[in-house]
Formats: sequence, C-alpha cells, structure tokens
Amino acid sequence: YVVRFSVRLRGYIRAALSNEVRGEMTDPGALQKGMQACCARQQVMFKMLDFWADHALTSGDKTNASIVLMHQAFLFRHTPSSEMSLTMASTLLVAQVFIRTNCRFEGTTGPGDGPLHIPESEVFALFQTHRTSLINWLTQNAVAANECMEALKRVSSLSGHR
Repeated sequence: YVVRFSVRLRGYIRAALSNEVRGEMTDPGALQKGMQACCARQQVMFKMLDFWADHALTSGDKTNASIVLMHQAFLFRHTPSSEMSLTMASTLLVAQVFIRTNCRFEGTTGPGDGPLHIPESEVFALFQTHRTSLINWLTQNAVAANECMEALKRVSSLSGHR
C-alpha cells in the first residue's frame, strides 16, 4: 500500500508541476520539495524491495518474488522515459519477464485484486508506457543491455538476483 500511495503521490506532483492539475495553484517550490521527498522515499523503498526480492528468489518463492518485483517496477510508473537508467531498465525488464512467466492474470481490476496486489490494468499501463523507451535505451546502450540480459537470466533461472 505504501509503495502504491507513494507512486500515485509522485504522479500527482509531477502533473501539478507541469500544470496538468486543475484548481488552485500550488507553490512550485513546495511541489519541488515534495517531489524530492518522494524520490528519496522511493529510493529507500527500492532498496528494501531489492532485499525482499533477493530473499524470495533465493528461497525459490516465485509468488512473493513476483509481487515484490512488480512493486519494484511500479516505483518507475511516473518516471519520465528521459530518465531511463540501467537500474530502471533492468528492473522493468526483469519484472516484466519474470511476472509474465510465473504469474497468471485473472482479469481483475480493483486495487489489491489479482495475484500482484496491483490492478492488472496498471501493470499493463506501466509496461506499455515504458516499452518504446526501454527498447530504444537497450539499443543505444549495448554494454548496459548485456548487463540487463544477464540479470534477466539470473532472476529467471533463480540462480541470482537482479
């Protein structure tokens, strides 16, 4: 729940900063501070989720690994494609492949429904939003793309972590 709330808050702040939110104008300085706080909080959450993913993967728990990897990828929901990095690319790629391989979607749409505790429509939207930029980034960064593929191999075979 905390991860999803933080991601939605970051999305709202990003929209407010780009004047996509109707209503009262909010102080841009306060919004910038809020965005910095969200980013810092999400970095801490990412590290925590990385630890949990490691534990689930080393113990062979594919169900919990899928949930944790999805929440890790979900942290990048409102990250602009221009900020694509090795961490973001490998997280999105590993999560997408691992989840598609080990998780059965049931057509649920409500919050907390489904096997990943994130609405399936948001799972789809996340991967669809970053699909083109991920492909472009992997094409332009051959060495980093190789690292992403190695991480994907390790996680998919349960022989290591991202």
